[in-house]
Amino acid sequence: MCDHLEVVPLSASFGAEIRGLNLTTTPLPPECQSRVFSIWNDYSVILIRNQFNLSEETLFRFSKGLGDPKPAGSRGYYLREGNPHGSGRSSPIPEVSVMSNLDASGKP
Repeated sequence: MCDHLEVVPLSASFGAEIRGLNLTTTPLPPECQSRVFSIWNDYSVILIRNQFNLSEETLFRFSKGLGDPKPAGSRGYYLREGNPHGSGRSSPIPEVSVMSNLDASGKP
């Protein structure tokens, strides 16, 4: 079922792009999740482009297929500095890190 996935190495020794994977539609079938895990094991870093409408819940569900997610280290800092959930700096899901140079309104 996941034979359509294309793996493109990003360099001679590290990282790969996975093409043909859409995480936004439905949960991945177990055989696809297993294939992604294998690719991640082989290349250490994976790039999955064009996941524009990926919710934090979907990202968290996907990441659980790669291992046991841990709370983001930056979360406590952002919350202490007055960046509540929805500010564009912290997620309501402790294991999801928000990495952006933009706030929730799109401003740097």
